[in-house]
Amino acid sequence: MTPRLLPLAALMALMLMAMVQSTSGAPIPGVQVGLEHQTTGQTMTATTAGPNAEAVFTAQPGAWFVFVANGSTLPGPAQVTVLQGAQQRTSGVLNPVAGRVHAPDPQAPARLVINAGPGAPVRVRLTRWQPATSTAPVCLILPNGSPRFVTAQGSANGSGGGAYGAAMTAARAEWSRLARVHNAPGQPDYADWSRAARTNASSTVRPGVPPVTTVTLVGQPCRRP
Repeated sequence: MTPRLLPLAALMALMLMAMVQSTSGAPIPGVQVGLEHQTTGQTMTATTAGPNAEAVFTAQPGAWFVFVANGSTLPGPAQVTVLQGAQQRTSGVLNPVAGRVHAPDPQAPARLVINAGPGAPVRVRLTRWQPATSTAPVCLILPNGSPRFVTAQGSANGSGGGAYGAAMTAARAEWSRLARVHNAPGQPDYADWSRAARTNASSTVRPGVPPVTTVTLVGQPCRRP
């Protein structure tokens, strides 16, 4: 099959699509946003502008909804961040549909409500929606789906805080050594001792023998994402 060259217009369109898809979280200027008073229904609108795609309002004290005047002007899924003084709220996802689109509360099936206070202006920023990324570590499991546990111990002579700290350091080093047994070439390190689910400490004292403090870590080996 002879390769076909894309027309210049089609090539430019593909490049533009790649640019759009890579700007998740980018500001969206030139869109009319507004505030709607929860009780009176009073509204005020302004157009997002500037490097932060921000609209600024002077609102009377009270509860206000946030909206996009015409959702069809959005280039894709978006969200708003509202700032007033030390208060900052970020909405759920606003979809590009025709008509007024209220910003949803990300924690509940309801509209986002901003409690405006006296003095400070209300600033509404509009950005592309950026999906959350998982930062949870990947942990080892057995073939039957159960967690794979490692037990590590560390000991130090003496008792009290100093001996406990030394024993904990030794236990963590042993934990990492045992966890790294599960590493494969080129794979991130399965040595996150902070995932140890249980920590036990004991101090052993016998007549005529110096005291010994032992720390035991029991948990699931993981690797950081």
